[in-house]
Amino acid sequence: MTRLPLFRSNQRCWFVGHNPSPRSFLSQSYYAHPSNKFWQLLYDAGFTDRHLTSECAEELFNYGLGCIDLSERSTVSANELTKDEMEVGLKKILDWVNLLQPQWLAANGLTIGYIITRKHFQQSYGDWGKLIYYHPERITESCETRLWVLPSSSGRAGRYRGKPLTYIDKLNEWKAFKNVLFNSTLLSSNPNEYQ
Repeated sequence: MTRLPLFRSNQRCWFVGHNPSPRSFLSQSYYAHPSNKFWQLLYDAGFTDRHLTSECAEELFNYGLGCIDLSERSTVSANELTKDEMEVGLKKILDWVNLLQPQWLAANGLTIGYIITRKHFQQSYGDWGKLIYYHPERITESCETRLWVLPSSSGRAGRYRGKPLTYIDKLNEWKAFKNVLFNSTLLSSNPNEYQ
């Protein structure tokens, strides 16, 4: 079984995840596990004007949004993915980015951001409460797509450097990105302006 693609050309943003949970895989959708707060964060942060669910994920297209994962292999934990699987998945995503040119990729978690850019954001920003990161360089040479790293929507991602990470902490960072995504056309190359 393969999920239908949840991305198109000329979209504002693709949210990049690791891979489907068993529940998402069985339902052939994205972020279907109830402990994953992806759909709630989208609504609460203002990306959508109503609370969508994994069952109506295609409605993301109405907001210029999409989803893509590094791997289609279902696992209980993203830690089960191999380095090779992530490398193959990254190449696939970058090929799609070059072809369809979304304005932004939003890494759903620091690990995804690290995989995409090969930078370790946790070392760059020591203040655990300031997780957002705007990556001003283009992701590839042949497109204008930029990257924003968000705290993971996963219920498993409840700590950062040993400190608790609440839903409100995550929500504040998702709101900051939403404001940039929907309200600006030109951004500074200084990521510190968005902290």
